Amino acid sequence: MGKKLHSVRLATEAGSGGPRQSCSTSSLTERAILLQLYAATGGPAGSWTDMTHWASDRSLAQWYGVFLDKTGQVESLMLAGNGLRGTLPAALGALPGLTTLDLYGNELTGGIPPSLGHLARLTFLDLGYNRLTGPIPATLGSLCHLRVLRLSHNQLTGKIPTVLGALPDLEVLQVEANRLQVPVPAALQQIPQLQIEPQRQASAR
Repeated sequence: MGKKLHSVRLATEAGSGGPRQSCSTSSLTERAILLQLYAATGGPAGSWTDMTHWASDRSLAQWYGVFLDKTGQVESLMLAGNGLRGTLPAALGALPGLTTLDLYGNELTGGIPPSLGHLARLTFLDLGYNRLTGPIPATLGSLCHLRVLRLSHNQLTGKIPTVLGALPDLEVLQVEANRLQVPVPAALQQIPQLQIEPQRQASAR
């Protein structure tokens, strides 16, 4: 389950984007959005391994796994292996300054919120080693600064959206060990920064 943060790999499964969902959370404060995440993933129930200062009146900079930029916006949310159990709220897509979202190695269920495609500054997204289901949202193809996308070891289905092949900065795409269809879209195979490695594949039905 170890991660190689600087490796460049493409797992040769495929998945598809799902239906779009509107993002109507722009009026929420960042604190309110993080509280939604906390409530939706078992924080109040005590499932989190480390919940230091979450749901307190402390500065967000003191909440475990939350990092702010120089302007005070949430820049990174790093809660890998922290016992999160439940579904991801759509409100996460309304964190305008977020560049890193690392939720690797938890027990997240349900689908990947299409609203994550609104995170215009996102460069790193790791949802690997969870129990996520459904398709890979095509809205992730809007993340023009994305460099790393890790979705491996979930229960995702469908095809990889071909729009991911147009992401100019994408260097790492890992989607192995899901229930995704093959073949890999040609648009992904042509990305020069990616090295294709054989992985366990699921046949299209």
